[in-house]
Amino acid sequence: MTTLETSPPQTSATGRAGARGNIPPLVFTALALACAVAAYTTTSVLMVGVYSIGVLLALILNGLHVGAAMGLSGLLAIWVIYSTDGVVSAVRNLPYDNASGWSISVLPMFIFMGFLLWRSTVTNKLYEGAGKWLNWMPGGLAVTTKVAGAAMGAASGSSVGIAYALGRIALPEMLRKGYPKRIALTSVLMAGSGGQLIPPSIILVVYAGVAGTSVGQQLIAGLIPGLILVSVYIAYLAAISYLKRNSFGPEAKETVSWSERVASLKNLWQVPLVILVVVGGLYSGFFTATEAGAVGAFGALVLLVIYQRRNSPRAVGLAAKETVASTGSIFLLLIGSAILARALALTGITQATTDLIIGSDMGRVQFLLLLVVFYIILGLFLDPIAMVLLTVPLLLPVMPSMGIEPLWFGVFVVLLGELAVVTPPVGVLLFVIFRIAQDKVVNLGQRITIQDVMMASLTFIPITILVALILIFWPEVATFLPSISFAES
Repeated sequence: MTTLETSPPQTSATGRAGARGNIPPLVFTALALACAVAAYTTTSVLMVGVYSIGVLLALILNGLHVGAAMGLSGLLAIWVIYSTDGVVSAVRNLPYDNASGWSISVLPMFIFMGFLLWRSTVTNKLYEGAGKWLNWMPGGLAVTTKVAGAAMGAASGSSVGIAYALGRIALPEMLRKGYPKRIALTSVLMAGSGGQLIPPSIILVVYAGVAGTSVGQQLIAGLIPGLILVSVYIAYLAAISYLKRNSFGPEAKETVSWSERVASLKNLWQVPLVILVVVGGLYSGFFTATEAGAVGAFGALVLLVIYQRRNSPRAVGLAAKETVASTGSIFLLLIGSAILARALALTGITQATTDLIIGSDMGRVQFLLLLVVFYIILGLFLDPIAMVLLTVPLLLPVMPSMGIEPLWFGVFVVLLGELAVVTPPVGVLLFVIFRIAQDKVVNLGQRITIQDVMMASLTFIPITILVALILIFWPEVATFLPSISFAES
């Protein structure tokens, strides 16, 4: 079996626009300038906020990093209302206040842990070992891709990065063994999803920092929903593979001896052990979230030294470099989000949004179903972390009146973010997989179109919505474990 790519999955959000298509950048630049002029000339403070959102969307669609776009549009609104003094105050206070928060301090260690695990090659071994034990199932390789992707997603925090990495190995492996194209594509699209809910989850840590929830309890809240989501994906892949078994090639059923399975056990324990130590320490209250991140990173470092030996100094250096880049990108998002949130509060947009939702007499279920549609639209041009940072400050004031627990809402928002990135026609993950599949080494000479990828994603969507409905109607799925855990509150 081929080894995985050495380039690790990126944890950070780039926030590049996915829906821009062939529209010239000049159009979005002109739109941003027009909104900025309108914000400066309007006499309504509320309209300043509206026009600043227009600037934000134009900058994002023009390809600017979402964190920078949020910061610039927020500073514009603050400048219009309070002139230069307001901008100076925001720039002086907000970046430090948000980047130095205790809840956010866990991020660098969890990110470092993910990159160390990747550089240690234990993630490669996990995929190979899992394949030996799951080959008996219908669609064994597809199921293996999902299982390995969930474990890697929990460790790395990037469903897009996991799909990219596993796509380059799993797609050719499945096509070589006669798997139907769409089943192979579906398993790769599903690969990293679910892992974003299983601790340690980077995006749940980001949400906790914005929403002010306990990081430890927020991570524990994602565990059961994440396992349910992964289990449902596995059940679907096995069921559809069984129903379409006649369309598989004869090579799809690989014979693996028990001696090979036993021998592969040495490749299966590393990543699960690190995750188990982190989750167990959080649940028992033995670690705070920050300590859990440090312990996880130390465990990953030990594994890297064991498996890389002479190459370990270089591998650690690369992991550290990648951690700095990813952490910097996420912190830029956090700072930009804080500036924009301050601007929207000053212009009255936050209060107006709260009044509008409360005044609409929507019930809890109707509100949450509307959010499903809203997040799918946002997924046209934002990744999950950017979605969380852009929307949560606006939605937090509404939650008490809707009877929504912030801890539960974090799990729900992450689930919707994962759904959004695979929703046709322009979910970012669709085009990542499509680009991978154009490589002849990956497609093995088979033609894979964007329509094939989109059709594969259509099975992903109802499954994810089903789990979202379970969360809506049975919120205890997310809140039960935190209520009985000893995690920091």
